[in-house]
Amino acid sequence: EERVGNALYDGKYDATSVYGWEHVYEYMNLYNFNLFGDPSLELPGIETGIEEGGGAVVAPALTACQPNPFSESTCMLLTMPSPGVVEAFVYDISGRRIRTLTDCFCEAAGEVALSWDGRDNDGVASGPGVYFAVVNAGGSQLRRKMVLLR
Repeated sequence: EERVGNALYDGKYDATSVYGWEHVYEYMNLYNFNLFGDPSLELPGIETGIEEGGGAVVAPALTACQPNPFSESTCMLLTMPSPGVVEAFVYDISGRRIRTLTDCFCEAAGEVALSWDGRDNDGVASGPGVYFAVVNAGGSQLRRKMVLLR
């Protein structure tokens, strides 16, 4: 048995990582409709992830990297409106994943500090250049560009 939020997260992850949909968010309305059905239908006692009265679900937010450009380390803050899985990675300009910043379940809503010291997963200093932070949280994918100076 899987919660609806986890099923949506897993579906989006599979759509981008396993099946390679490049423009996944262009298809999300159709995908969500097929996964969850017609949003205008109501079932008493069933949580849909949509607040009563038609309010929108709040998505996670990610601040810009500070400082940027940087030479020693940079940091960004992820605001989680609710508990959930957070994955954060650093990619080089060629799209190669070089560092995992976090891969965890956040037990509570709030801010998560994500910092990068300019090193790869083996602790080797990365060369100067453009890098990208990619954060998957709450069914959203957030990206920030970082410039490393040495």
